[in-house]
Amino acid sequence: LKPVLRGRDIFPYRINRSDRWLIAIPKGFTINKFKQAYLNQFKPIKDSINLESPEVYTFFERIFAEHYPEIYNHLKSFELMDGRGRGLMERDDYGDFWWELRACKYYQEYESPKIIWQEITKKPSFYFDTNGFYGLAKTFIMISPQPKVHTIILNSTLSKWMIRWYGTILKTTVEFKKRYVEKFPIVFAYESDVKYFNLICDILQFLAPLEEFNELFDFFYQLKGLLVCFLCQNFLSHKV
Repeated sequence: LKPVLRGRDIFPYRINRSDRWLIAIPKGFTINKFKQAYLNQFKPIKDSINLESPEVYTFFERIFAEHYPEIYNHLKSFELMDGRGRGLMERDDYGDFWWELRACKYYQEYESPKIIWQEITKKPSFYFDTNGFYGLAKTFIMISPQPKVHTIILNSTLSKWMIRWYGTILKTTVEFKKRYVEKFPIVFAYESDVKYFNLICDILQFLAPLEEFNELFDFFYQLKGLLVCFLCQNFLSHKV
């Protein structure tokens, strides 16, 4: 089970943890888990698995159901669906079996320390995550060598200005789509300065959920703005 965030759960420096979880069964899990049992029963001439064989497919479904009955029964209720939406069996893409997720090269990035943000919002809403949250629609993630530095920059007024330049402005909101954010000319902090950004980011993410410390949060939020100005000035001075 993986914890999940929706776009609406993400705010500047904080998240609303909802009790939502993803049953993440990646492509290849079932075969890797039960391959030896398959070889023992079918004794194929070659060490290969023919999933187009109904007998083989049924074997893997049965053994998965035996080992994970609660997960299987829960997913089975979504195998086929009437009305709106598609069932797990009728998806355009899935893994080796209908209960698996499709192949994805960036699952590991969800498990890693990362920046996660809300796509459609009135103001930049970026959060540095170390708890392995997965994101649903209207969220994006970014892996950065200086994640706390970039969390601060992306939550700044500068970010709000850049999205108006590179992105799409709606009536009362803006779209922080990944393809827009990737165009931001964001700089890296000098190694000697990273510790200051890390400290401010840690303080802001600690204070943001605590309403009783709003004034203290506002103080460090303003201090964060000075750090961004310092970073930009320092960068430009070395470019001249």
